[in-house]
Amino acid sequence: MNCGIYHPYSVDRFEAYKVGMRRLHDRVVAAGAEIIHVTPPVFDPKPIAQRTLPAGLDVYGQPYEGYDEVLGLYAAWLLAMRGEGWKVVDIHSPMKQLLLDRRAKDPDFRFAGDGVHMNAEAHWLTAQWILGFFGASDHFGKWPTPDAMAASRVGKLSDLPNLIKQRQRLLCDSWLTDIGHLRPGMSKGLPINEAIEKANELDAQVRDLITDRE
Repeated sequence: MNCGIYHPYSVDRFEAYKVGMRRLHDRVVAAGAEIIHVTPPVFDPKPIAQRTLPAGLDVYGQPYEGYDEVLGLYAAWLLAMRGEGWKVVDIHSPMKQLLLDRRAKDPDFRFAGDGVHMNAEAHWLTAQWILGFFGASDHFGKWPTPDAMAASRVGKLSDLPNLIKQRQRLLCDSWLTDIGHLRPGMSKGLPINEAIEKANELDAQVRDLITDRE
């Protein structure tokens, strides 16, 4: 979403984006990890129409009204990289089409109240598209929310989201601390080996919880 900095299309900026993405991809692969790229969500100028700017200006202190066209180009390039063996999940195309379809029925419909940050419905749809990329069935679409899915399949599983969040936070803090990340406001993480051990314990709790409810 941010890589085009909310400006009109720029050849130099786009080239820098491609160089950066290739570098990121190559470094992840060289480290022995697997990288999954995801195209950007849709930028929707309608909710913030009074704060967008038209094309042709020298300076953009506020978002360009046609910025989603820029994101579409970035998304198309990422999808083209599948030809080089990259794994790329497309959320931009289906989200854009669905936004158009929904807005045809309800002109005020939106997936992002500020044009940028997805609401709960958009996050749920994104999760479905990502799951579909990994081969999951498309039956998730019959549930309007994750809570509805959990309630219908295995009970409410009220402890499950908290366990998953604990695991994510644990590993995030640990890895950021290990690499010497300077991002402000982050908690100091445990040593990697200790964090992985605790994460495995949380994984076991998640598996036990799911098994007990099935």
